[in-house]
Amino acid sequence: MAGSCIATVKIIGVSSLGLLAGSLTYQSLDAIPLLLNGLSKSLYSSASSSKVHNYVAAVKSLVANARISSTVLSSVASILFALSFHYSPPSGQHPYLIYAAIGGPLTVAGLVYQAYAAESKLLAADDSKLVTSFNSTSSSNSAAEKIVAKEEDEEDNLGKSYIHVSDESSTSSTSSTPATSAPNSPNVAVHRDEQPVEDVEALSVEEEVESALAKKDFINNLEKVRSSYVIGSAISSVSFFIAVVGLIGDYYLL
Repeated sequence: MAGSCIATVKIIGVSSLGLLAGSLTYQSLDAIPLLLNGLSKSLYSSASSSKVHNYVAAVKSLVANARISSTVLSSVASILFALSFHYSPPSGQHPYLIYAAIGGPLTVAGLVYQAYAAESKLLAADDSKLVTSFNSTSSSNSAAEKIVAKEEDEEDNLGKSYIHVSDESSTSSTSSTPATSAPNSPNVAVHRDEQPVEDVEALSVEEEVESALAKKDFINNLEKVRSSYVIGSAISSVSFFIAVVGLIGDYYLL
């Protein structure tokens, strides 16, 4: 009875390590690269605010779920392997149980050391600010196009006014004699709306810099999390392999 119970505990521990390794591998090789690709595309395209918001929410959900699942699975695996080693007879206290038991804590320790700060920044990021920053590229381009078009229209109107005044001056000079009248120099009154262009441009540059820093910081933190998950998946996979080999050798080869 005790032997079958210990075998069940070992199998559950091995399964927990396998789930931990599989979860980290999936997140580092598929889920996070997919989110990074979507966020990178939104930088150079006119992505909707709702789409960018969905990407940011998906990143936060992934990080939060990864923290919970990694902690739970590593704790379960470590406790079960420690119990298996403690309650096994001396002939059944194999070293693989110790190696498998420390695999979970090592994985979590590596994640905390490398990714905890980046994960905290991702979870604490302001959604509305990030959505605005990721959409700032397309909006700034459209605003710049409007300003350029307005300036071109003003220049065209100014040129037309000069042509109109010069035509009137030439007509009046041909109809009058030089003895009685002299052509007066044209008085051109050009009214242009004076706007604080320098202030607007300075404010736009500051907003562009803040948006660029926010986007870069968010993506860099997500890349750091991905790198730490790659290392965590490697550690947990090695522990899982040791546990599987030890379990097979324990019941089928010894």
